[in-house]
Amino acid sequence: MCIHIRSENSSTSIPLGNDHFDSVIEYVRAAGIFPKPSIEWVSLVKDGEGRLLHYLTNIGLFVVDSNYVTDYIVDMLSKNEVEIREVSDASPIVTVHADIFLPRNYTLNGPGMSRIEHYDFNSRSLGLPISVDCRLLASIEDEYFKDADVIRSQVRYSKGNVLRIVFDGREMRAVYKWSKDYLDKGEGDNLAASMAQNIALHNRGSRGPTTGWYFDWISLQQYIWVPILEISNRLIDLINRQAHRKTTALLSRDDLGDMACLRAIKSDETSYLWPLSSLRDEQITLFPFELNWGYHPIEKSFQRVRFLLDRGLYFEAIIVAQAALEGVVNQMFTAEVRDGCYDGKEPKWEVRYRALKKFIDNDASARSLEQGALRMYLDTGLNEIYDLRNHYAHDVMDKIPEYTYSSQVMHQTRELLRPLTDSWESHLFLRQVGILHSLLPNFKLYLDQRRGE
Repeated sequence: MCIHIRSENSSTSIPLGNDHFDSVIEYVRAAGIFPKPSIEWVSLVKDGEGRLLHYLTNIGLFVVDSNYVTDYIVDMLSKNEVEIREVSDASPIVTVHADIFLPRNYTLNGPGMSRIEHYDFNSRSLGLPISVDCRLLASIEDEYFKDADVIRSQVRYSKGNVLRIVFDGREMRAVYKWSKDYLDKGEGDNLAASMAQNIALHNRGSRGPTTGWYFDWISLQQYIWVPILEISNRLIDLINRQAHRKTTALLSRDDLGDMACLRAIKSDETSYLWPLSSLRDEQITLFPFELNWGYHPIEKSFQRVRFLLDRGLYFEAIIVAQAALEGVVNQMFTAEVRDGCYDGKEPKWEVRYRALKKFIDNDASARSLEQGALRMYLDTGLNEIYDLRNHYAHDVMDKIPEYTYSSQVMHQTRELLRPLTDSWESHLFLRQVGILHSLLPNFKLYLDQRRGE
């Protein structure tokens, strides 16, 4: 944002962040000075009963509530000073098919051992709270990618089995409501802002957004991956129980752009393909001459945690993360520390965490560690990891293993392990680990001084 001030002989610009920006804005508002927007044309967007919903212009959309821009538009319309354009009544999207192209070409057989082309099921049969119809196809029809060569080139597999998930307009509100609990904060904030805009533009009030909002490509991309991953991975898990040695890997979010696309179907039965937004392979640059194995052992552990999470293997990621974090703590309890401060005995893990927390709180040399991921793990994070591991590995009462893919557990795991897997946060965490280990002499002295307390 920038303020441009122009006089007869000179001009200047004051960008957002300039020391004078806020004072100039206050002066402009107090003086009643408002710029005239460059509106070239206006379309009156109405509902089915002819009521005005909002104005569509060449510079954006504006609600009908009284404000400076809307009042300016109304004034221009009353004076016939702006072109009025008709809004084309395009057929709305009523259904979206998510097609996931699996890397296997299994033969599908029916109950009588006869070959079948597809198998239909509902997501509820997979234990999910949402109801969407699904179809496992032996293969896709040849005409599927007609006039969509670019999208076809992005899909890694196109000749194997295909999982088709049908998202119908009647179910989209429930699908979104369930999915939003597992979104990153940025995605949730973007969708909330977009929804509020849709509600305002269409005067929806407490009724929520229009059905079209759920099918808007920008909105859809930010939440549809949740049910796609959940349904796909639960189905893949069931398939792998029959597939023996030629199994299929679980999908990650980064896989979706290579293995799935969307077909939007309109009310007039026309359709078109959409890609799924994702990080493309060609957007990643490698530097082979810098490849080496000289990384810190803990950094290697963090990389393995990220790799396992990217494969949907969050239980395995939890175990590696637990081992890595216990290694960080364990290096502060050397044989010398154990012999000098614990009579040569191995202190329990709770005792170690408590000792490190007290050291950070009370020793001046460790004050830089009072905030950040290291303290979070010592306070609650490691206990959460233990609880999550035990909850996922077996049911508390029946000791029944539970290995079904769950978006809830995956989301919880990703949030808990973010300091290990996010590039910037892991860099900061490794710095804290380095500082902690450099303070080993101080830690031993601290324990010596407080023996017997």
